[in-house]
Amino acid sequence: DFDKKTVSITKSYQRLKGRDVITTPKTEKSNRVIDLPDFLCEEIQEFISKNVIKAMTEYTDLKYAY
Repeated sequence: DFDKKTVSITKSYQRLKGRDVITTPKTEKSNRVIDLPDFLCEEIQEFISKNVIKAMTEYTDLKYAY
């Protein structure tokens, strides 16, 4: 949540037998909210903005290539 400058941990990631698996955390305490410093919020927002624009451009290019 960029407005609150937090990230919520509500999922667990693991690789089992070569497959990516996303599940709920093992314990209730594993669900948590972590405060983010201002600079990190800005970096993440910038990263998302650049990559969304890049992905949209690539999708559009592929869509009209055929």
